[in-house]
Parts: sequence; C-alpha cells; structure tokens
Amino acid sequence: MFIAMELQTSGVYISLQSQGIFKTSEQFVRGREITLHDENVAFGCAKDTFVSASNYATSLCHLQRFEEAKAMFRKTVPVARRVLGESDDLTLKMRWTYAMALYKDPDTSLGDLREAMETLESVAPVWTRIFGEAHPETPKIQAALANALSLIHISEPTRRYAISY
Repeated sequence: MFIAMELQTSGVYISLQSQGIFKTSEQFVRGREITLHDENVAFGCAKDTFVSASNYATSLCHLQRFEEAKAMFRKTVPVARRVLGESDDLTLKMRWTYAMALYKDPDTSLGDLREAMETLESVAPVWTRIFGEAHPETPKIQAALANALSLIHISEPTRRYAISY
C-alpha cells in the first residue's frame, strides 16, 4: 500500500493508492484519490471527503495496520479540526479513532500511549457536553480513556525510591 500526503498552499492533497483488495467486515477497501482543499471546498464536499478518509483509516485499524492508520490520521485530523471545527461529530470520532490506533498498536511507545490518553482526555468532555451522558457512544469513549490509562500504568517503569534511615 502506498500513502502519499503533501501539504500544498491550496490545501492538503491525499493520494491513496492500494494494490489488491483488503476485506474487513464484509466490506472492501479499494484505492481511491481524495482531495481536501480546506476552506475552498464547499462544506458538504469537505465533510464527505473527511468521511472517506476516516473510513479508510478506520479500516486500516481493523486490519491492524496501525502505522498506516496513524499516518493517515496525523495528516487528516488537523485539517478536519480546522475545516469542520473542534466540536464537529466527525472531528471527534476521527480523534477518538486516532487515539485508539495509538494505544491498540502492540508496538506502541510510551509517548504514543500518553498522546492517546491526552487526546481522549480532550475528546471525552466535549463529546459528553455535545451528545450527553445518555448517548450510546459516551460510555465507549469513557472506556477507551480508561483502557489508555491502564495501559500507561502497565507500561511505565516502576519507580523505586531510596529509603534513608
């Protein structure tokens, strides 16, 4: 799979080309070309483009291709935050899924775990404020935050203190 992303003055150009077909949950992910032109694109088109990019990266996560998913999210999430806004449901879902890609990767670093925790700590309150406690996804994001926290506690080296008498 080849993922190329380059920043341009007119926006972000994302070229996704894949060879073969990857099967995930009875759905197929095929290569496609996605172009984001920041504020120059009509809002509806931009949202559809972010949905496509998010679905693609989420499929990569389901395939346990975490490095590719993280690279995709690292390029698209900042643009989504700028174009759609911090409180947009898609922006929040993209950030949540990015955090999950960070902490579910078996080769993740402690820095990535901390980034996942920080991301979830910033997404969870906004999600709860916008959608409320009764929303079916709210407990899931809280559980993701708890999982990230527990992984950090497991991964951190035990600190030993010298006791002086």
